[in-house]
Amino acid sequence: MQTYRTAVKLCILNLLLAAAVPAHTEVPAQHPRQNQTQEKAEQQTRQYDWQVTSGSRRNVLLELYTSEGCSSCPPADAWLSRLQEHPQLFTRVVPVALHVTYWNYLGWRDPFAFKEYDRRHRRRAADARAGVYTPGMFAQGREWRGWRRQPETMTFPAAEEAGRLSARAAARQINVRFEPAAGISLQQPVVFLTYLGMDRSSRVAAGENAGRLLQHNFVAGRLHSARLRQADGIWQVMLDAPAPDPADAVALWVQDRNQPLVQAAGGYLN
Repeated sequence: MQTYRTAVKLCILNLLLAAAVPAHTEVPAQHPRQNQTQEKAEQQTRQYDWQVTSGSRRNVLLELYTSEGCSSCPPADAWLSRLQEHPQLFTRVVPVALHVTYWNYLGWRDPFAFKEYDRRHRRRAADARAGVYTPGMFAQGREWRGWRRQPETMTFPAAEEAGRLSARAAARQINVRFEPAAGISLQQPVVFLTYLGMDRSSRVAAGENAGRLLQHNFVAGRLHSARLRQADGIWQVMLDAPAPDPADAVALWVQDRNQPLVQAAGGYLN
């Protein structure tokens, strides 16, 4: 019996020693496909981690309503695209190109267009007592026809104090915060957010631009929006708005019931 117990103890001891991993033991290498999957997951996670913050003075939100089905739009698209070299990009001016669908009936379906931008264009035009046409440029919610006479190097002067608008993203959630400046009264502020595509191109096969290769920048994707809630003098909300792949930049702005623009912010994604 003593011999049997000794044998059992030795067996248990050997099992424990075999389970222990020495410090110099090498970890088996991952399969190349596993490495690629892990790297892709990390890239997708990094893509969603970004942060933008405005200054305290009100920025200029430039909304260009455009369409690949409109032969008058490429010059406006080119003008807006040149703002990517502007020294005040995203620090004083936030440009967005909103493609509309109402010219699709001419034979070409604009791949960047959303019906929600048709509705937004009509609301903007109605509020500004302007016509609905493309290209249509709005600055601070007001129709701006003078862009045609302005060089893309124009200076955007400092505006009045408005407050700081910031957004921080991690995974799918975006924490939006707005701290209004003194004297800024808000009633029902809403934040709008869209991701922007840069260096987009399209070979148009039909319609007014048939046969042309069109180049675009600041192309707005789907529009996300939510009402801000106030707590301790700060208006904020959590948005479920993950960045699409690909996405190059982000733009967001706050509107209120009687204010077409309270503040805007934007920036390139990390």
